[in-house]
Amino acid sequence: WVNHETADPQFVSQFEYWRKDLKKTKAQVDKEMKAVGGSILHLRQQDGVWSVIKDSKLNRRLDAFTNIPFAGGYKIRGKSSAQGTLANCAGGMTPWKTFLSCEENYHHYYGEVSFDQSGKCSVKAAKPEMGFDIYYQNPPEHYGWVVEIEPLTGKAQKLVQLGRFSHEGATCRLAADNRCVVYMGDDADDQFFYKFIAAKPGSLVDGELYVANIEKGEWLSLNWEKNPQLKTAFPSQLDVLIRAREAAKLLGATPLDRPEDCEVDPVTGAVILACTNNKSKGRPFGSLLRLMEKDKDPLSLTFTAQTWLMGGEQTGFACPDNLLFDRLGNLWMTTDISDDNLNKAPYTAFGNNSLFYIPL
Repeated sequence: WVNHETADPQFVSQFEYWRKDLKKTKAQVDKEMKAVGGSILHLRQQDGVWSVIKDSKLNRRLDAFTNIPFAGGYKIRGKSSAQGTLANCAGGMTPWKTFLSCEENYHHYYGEVSFDQSGKCSVKAAKPEMGFDIYYQNPPEHYGWVVEIEPLTGKAQKLVQLGRFSHEGATCRLAADNRCVVYMGDDADDQFFYKFIAAKPGSLVDGELYVANIEKGEWLSLNWEKNPQLKTAFPSQLDVLIRAREAAKLLGATPLDRPEDCEVDPVTGAVILACTNNKSKGRPFGSLLRLMEKDKDPLSLTFTAQTWLMGGEQTGFACPDNLLFDRLGNLWMTTDISDDNLNKAPYTAFGNNSLFYIPL
């Protein structure tokens, strides 16, 4: 599975987005919609070399036109499925070998919804250079989910109970009872770190969503039925899931510096989370956060947390993003200094983005 996170208009549809006198044509939008989403590729290794089997029937695309149902029979804005998937970033793999792909900066394409104190909804338009909402008025609430994809069939579903936000990373871990636990970051300044505990083995359709309070070392339940605060603020569990950021903030979750990918240390059981940066708070270099759940149990609702590695000139890296433990238990890390900031202060000392090896 390969994510196609964004379609640069300049190169994909030849739309010169910097020209204010131009408006995208429908043909240009359609071309970009076919370029986002992701690809399933059938690979073979022969004589030590990997290659794509180009005529394989298993090769397929999921894009912004693919009809994808909401898991669990949910209806969102009156519809049981969404038109397409987009802004796909990072993800993970389930123990039953399906792909998880995360819809991250969905608001660039269809805008975002906000609610006033009376619950009245308003929609903020998408970015003009990216927006698909010029010709397709799809609800923003149809995006911002984790998408589960079956590799052999291409069948997909949006996992509503994992919550809606700018997902980056969906790291799976098996509990002792064979239920799956998924850790997820929300890649935006002052957003939160989440955990989903499945209701039964072999499925992520049903379960309970939690958000981290780092100071107290607690996972806070986002279950509407259990929480009077949520019942007062939201009309249903579905509203809590759609507006997960608001619900998490209401419960006192800890704002973090763009929590992105996370991985589980195969030796210690610790959860390592990449916090990329938060320039507005004077933390431009980011850090790696380490959470150790009680008894190394992913079903535990308490943990200890500490900053494990700080970005900066002393450690030689800035803006940690994606992580991976190798088979020996050592950590690999990519950095993601944005295009606008690369080789400029305060990032001059770091040069280009890099792949780092952290021996443990």
